[in-house]
Amino acid sequence: MNPSQFPFDIEAYKKQSQIEEKYILNHFKERRQKIEEGRASSSKRRYFNRDHVAANQRLIDDYFSNQPTYDDAMFRRRFRMRKHVFLWIVRDL
Repeated sequence: MNPSQFPFDIEAYKKQSQIEEKYILNHFKERRQKIEEGRASSSKRRYFNRDHVAANQRLIDDYFSNQPTYDDAMFRRRFRMRKHVFLWIVRDL
């Protein structure tokens, strides 16, 4: 195979490469904007902003406060272990 049969134009290659790079960067900018707006174009998933801090506080208040909402039997039913075993594991971690 003779390389002279397939001429290579470095300037045309650089120009095409720059065009492709601009296209890719522009695509990523548009995608980032859509994600930040909460509307990912390729995804139909809905994202919910959950208040994890408040949920954690409710869990602590319901099971671990001085006057818990639920007793030890409910703790065992929900977490499938006794409360003192759970606290023992937490203490050792």
